[in-house]
Amino acid sequence: NQAALDIGTKTKTDHYVSGFTLNYSPLDAWTNRLSVGFDYNNVENRSIIPFGHLRNPVGQIVQGAWVRQFLSVDYASTYKKDFGSTFTTATSLGGQLFQDNLNSTSVTGDEFSGPGEPVLTSAARRTIGTDTRRRVVNAGLFFQEQIGWKDRAFVTLGMRVDGNSAFGEDFGLQWYPKVGFAYALSDHDWWPKDKIETFKLRSAIGESGKAPCAFDAVR
Repeated sequence: NQAALDIGTKTKTDHYVSGFTLNYSPLDAWTNRLSVGFDYNNVENRSIIPFGHLRNPVGQIVQGAWVRQFLSVDYASTYKKDFGSTFTTATSLGGQLFQDNLNSTSVTGDEFSGPGEPVLTSAARRTIGTDTRRRVVNAGLFFQEQIGWKDRAFVTLGMRVDGNSAFGEDFGLQWYPKVGFAYALSDHDWWPKDKIETFKLRSAIGESGKAPCAFDAVR
């Protein structure tokens, strides 16, 4: 009897991804960009061993559901200024916010009273496998100053500061500096453009960090 060997599985997913970007320039030298994104994912899984199955005659149902919502907000503003034809500056500042919410549960039901379409309430024994409620928020601010010389040499100084909901109470905010330099040798008249059209020297050094997991602070 093939029905005595079948195991039924079913997955239902509702997944929505949305986002938008706004650009605003009140002046030619001043640009602003705001990006917002939202990701919603709702998943339900069911696995059923029916009543009368050869491996498990009394049957079993395992049902799991999880909902994840992810929000991201990114803002950046840049102001550029020329000092004659020799020096230029570009001042940038902004911030980022990420929020990740996850709710998940799984329940197992055993021992159906008889054949038919099973649900959790028709099982004689019900056991909660997992019950997870997780919320992680990461927020950061950044500042950057770029100084240019004759559109050929550039020095970049920057700083970013981050906070996370999983940081320990005595961990504080984290500061990440950076400095960079770039020089376009191919902009000189003596450069052999017929052989190598573009050649630029670049170097940079800085610090970065990795976001902690949701429950690192309490562990």
